[in-house]
Amino acid sequence: MALYSVYLPRAWDGTRASLVDQARLVPDGFSFWGFLFPLLWLLWNRVWLAFLLVLALDLALAIAGSRWGIAPGLVGLAGFVLMGLVGFEGRIWLGRALERRGYRLIEVVQAADTDAALHHILAHWADAALAAGPTPPPSGTVQSGPGPAPTSRGVIGLFPAPDSHR
Repeated sequence: MALYSVYLPRAWDGTRASLVDQARLVPDGFSFWGFLFPLLWLLWNRVWLAFLLVLALDLALAIAGSRWGIAPGLVGLAGFVLMGLVGFEGRIWLGRALERRGYRLIEVVQAADTDAALHHILAHWADAALAAGPTPPPSGTVQSGPGPAPTSRGVIGLFPAPDSHR
């Protein structure tokens, strides 16, 4: 079982069909493809700020290795660490990028795969939102099961943010 963060655009029209089309499910955890191909993975997922930062760090590593005579093993190790950073944090960066693009986190779902996570959202969240009207209530007031839907993860990597003591 994996955790999936489910994001919907703020301009969602409240229909089941558009929920299936517009929902973005971001799995939690390590991104194998983000580790192997960090720049391509960031481009594919449209995480522009992280892409520019990783590209700048890659270029700085290449320049430092060639001009300043830093040992190739050290440059390789730094590149490997950078790849690991994208692998471990890339999906968190993807969630932040979606929020900057106007999406909002409506629920974090535990499911076997993306289809099961989407089915859970359709069964539990969409019915409550459709009953409320054509547009969902403002962020943080939508009911998703027993409590209010989260408005943000409040977590950076493995460490909670200072203001997230719920």
